[in-house]
Amino acid sequence: MERQGWLDREEYQQRVERGEANTEVLTYPLETLLVNKKKSKDYNLLVLVVDNLRADTVNKDVMPNLSNFAAENQNFTHHFSSGNDNMGAFGLFYGIPATYVANMRYHETPPIFMEQLEYRNYKLGFFSGDNFDASVYQDVVLEPFQKYVFESKNPSDTSALANWENWVNKRKSTWFSILQLSEMRDFEDNVSDSATSNASDRLRSAYDSSATKVDDSIEQVLQTLEQKGIMDNTVVVVTSDHGWEFNETRTNSWGANTNYSKYQLHVPMIVHWPNKPAHTWDHVTSHFDLSVTLMQDLLGVTSNPVDFSSGKNLFDDSRRRWTMAGDAREFALISSNDITVLDKYGNYKVYDHNYRRDREAKPKLSVIMQGLSETKRFYDNH
Repeated sequence: MERQGWLDREEYQQRVERGEANTEVLTYPLETLLVNKKKSKDYNLLVLVVDNLRADTVNKDVMPNLSNFAAENQNFTHHFSSGNDNMGAFGLFYGIPATYVANMRYHETPPIFMEQLEYRNYKLGFFSGDNFDASVYQDVVLEPFQKYVFESKNPSDTSALANWENWVNKRKSTWFSILQLSEMRDFEDNVSDSATSNASDRLRSAYDSSATKVDDSIEQVLQTLEQKGIMDNTVVVVTSDHGWEFNETRTNSWGANTNYSKYQLHVPMIVHWPNKPAHTWDHVTSHFDLSVTLMQDLLGVTSNPVDFSSGKNLFDDSRRRWTMAGDAREFALISSNDITVLDKYGNYKVYDHNYRRDREAKPKLSVIMQGLSETKRFYDNH
């Protein structure tokens, strides 16, 4: 790709050496936001993020409560995270690729929809089973909102739930909360030593057991909203930062952050939206889409989504050519035909959806150009 003139490797290295690679000025959003207050809703907002949760784990055997909740609300069954590790949270909240993460950290730039909620006097409260241990939360997403983070001396999902319930019960006006459940992050600590089953089965069993515990926690949250009588006035989003692979690709890939297969990217996106009838959506959606949906349907923003996001409204079921996932080092463009992984120097590899390398494949240049553009169009000098 360097030979094609799409990326100047020497120029990039010089910028790194000068310390400029992460300090370019961002224009986020690209244009002043346009708002029609008549289209905004006075709903509370809860974003519940479960660490490490695959989409196929939301079933009646493992997570019956969340499975029922999905059936009764907006269930996006082909939803993909914007990252294969906890960097997926960046795309979820900012709505743009994680290639911008260092810049957002440097300038302490808040996610645009969170900034708007604070501006509109929403009460904010952020709770986590691990005190938001991941740097993407501490140093980026929540850095501009530290005064709203509730930490525990002995962090756990139990303490986070208790603190969240106590906080919600005191709210008398509209609020926005993030509740991150971390039970599944350490599921491997509970793997059985039994010799009656193989290691892979024991690993999956421990994973499912952890998911069932999380399911109980989610039900506790939903019951709190019901008992308080505010479910009909609250948007509830349940999702995950990334999935988890049990070597389904047969590439010796276990866990997260090892490839861009569906096992590591396909996560739940379940939304309770007041007054919307239950519906199962089967079009492809992305973490980038959440911010657009909230900006348009909750906050009444009428600006073109391209001004502040790489996504589109979750409820827009028009076909998309690709979705994107990755971090500051590389990104993947996932289409219906293949997966193209590019590093920051422009080198690429193409895989099929079983994550088998196709050394003969040449990616569509139009898709590559669109992907590259998405990683830099919010810079002032682009």
